[in-house]
Amino acid sequence: MKADTFLVKKIIKTSKTLFLAFAGIAAVALSGCGKEMSSPAPIPALTPTFTPTPTLTPTFTPTPTYTPIPTQTPVPTLRPIEVSEEMRGLYELNNDVIGYISMKGTKQPEIDYPVVQTFDDPTTPDVDESQYYLKRGLDKQKLERGTLFMDQNSESGVGYKEDSYAGGVKPSTVMMIYGHNMKKGMMFGYLYLFLKHDYAMEHRYIQYKTLYEQRTYMVISVFRSHVFYASQEMNYSKTNDPFFKYYKFTGDIDKESFEYWYANVCSHDMADLPRHNVRYGDEFLVLSTCGSEDEYGNYNDMGRVCLVAVRID
Repeated sequence: MKADTFLVKKIIKTSKTLFLAFAGIAAVALSGCGKEMSSPAPIPALTPTFTPTPTLTPTFTPTPTYTPIPTQTPVPTLRPIEVSEEMRGLYELNNDVIGYISMKGTKQPEIDYPVVQTFDDPTTPDVDESQYYLKRGLDKQKLERGTLFMDQNSESGVGYKEDSYAGGVKPSTVMMIYGHNMKKGMMFGYLYLFLKHDYAMEHRYIQYKTLYEQRTYMVISVFRSHVFYASQEMNYSKTNDPFFKYYKFTGDIDKESFEYWYANVCSHDMADLPRHNVRYGDEFLVLSTCGSEDEYGNYNDMGRVCLVAVRID
């Protein structure tokens, strides 16, 4: 019984103690709440700041200058350089063939033959390869009348004039063709007939086909000459040189040599042919044959008949 009473008193005492503790805490808290709280600092009124719109300085954009695109000149399409259909058969038969010459309407047999060209071999200086066809036919067999052949210093040309021989070879200033003076008129046997003005004027045009193109030449001079020995005089200072060695002027010749050559071609002309607008830069075809009769009818195997023609097409 006493124990229970003691327990009750103990609980009551503990409860009072806890009560007093909480009461103290509450008093402290209430004492702080009872003081007057200071008002918060007023928020200053915000004055709006005016930021003026910047004045835009106009940017000048220049009007672009129109530069026209240059008109390009079209590059001409060059046709391939090929042996013509007309010449292919001859060329396949003998690839020394470089052309074909014809003078239609001349005394029969007409000048109407293929032309070949060969060159000396420097390794065999004692063999005259450039005159290989002097006594050979197109089949390379022995033939007394031979085949017309072009001087080795002459260039017949490769390509086409309308293409300015682009990709090929331009013809030389003077192309010289040699042929025999046969008694029955074959080859250049009747070339001497052109020494007469009327005959030369009547048969004035030469057709010459290269392996690639057709050309036309007009006769401008025909004359007699000779093959001279080295001991004989040669005076290049004379316009009408009695020792005019026309056969020394083949291939491309310079202007000074051309002027001398052309002056003598004109002064030696025995057919009295008209010549117009002939100038340096033109192309010439020369036909030469050996042996000729002099003014007394005497045959001279050192003599020559020479025909000169200028290209007109």
